[in-house]
Amino acid sequence: MRYELREKQVDRCVCWTAATVGEALVAEFRASPGRPLYGDKRWSQFVRSAPRRRGPEPLLCLMIWARACGSPAAPSAAEFCRANGLPRPTFGRRRRQAAAAIAAGLNRQGGALKSDIIAA
Repeated sequence: MRYELREKQVDRCVCWTAATVGEALVAEFRASPGRPLYGDKRWSQFVRSAPRRRGPEPLLCLMIWARACGSPAAPSAAEFCRANGLPRPTFGRRRRQAAAAIAAGLNRQGGALKSDIIAA
């Protein structure tokens, strides 16, 4: 499924998966490379923090990955992992966990993401 930028809200139901959440985030970073998305409630409202976890939170791993994929000037996920002493498999697991949580939350609220990105 491809995503493109629109100037209106999603007006149809989309069945979200972890993969489509990732694709939509990459599309957002491509469309607005300087825009901070980490605290964007459209995405972050569905991912709970786990204070007992060591290292970067799942949402941060997902955002770092999406930014690296969407912006050629951004540091790579591998660089992020090296800088934070995070094994790549752990990074990938956390990234997928956050994407799945966002997909489940979006599907619970009817599939509509209140933004300017819609499935094309």
